[in-house]
Amino acid sequence: MILRSLANKASDPGDDQQSTMQQPEASVRQKEEEDRRVAAAALAEAAAFEEAVESERREVRKELDTRTQPLSPVQRTCEYVQQHARPYFAELQFEVETQ
Repeated sequence: MILRSLANKASDPGDDQQSTMQQPEASVRQKEEEDRRVAAAALAEAAAFEEAVESERREVRKELDTRTQPLSPVQRTCEYVQQHARPYFAELQFEVETQ
């Protein structure tokens, strides 16, 4: 089979010229196809990166939104003191010393 194809190439020089003409064209097509695959992969990677960034932004916004998070023990204590201690301290008379 290989011998036949070699014999055919040797006997027909016109085919050899045509095949050398087709090789650059095939090479160009192959390069274009590879470029398309690389571009598609880069586009998919960029889309995945953008989705990851947007997901991270949503998480950060969620963390920064204190209305949705429960108050910490320190915050609860501060609010309790502010609400309940004012009336108590309002009744006390404070003396202010001046020099």
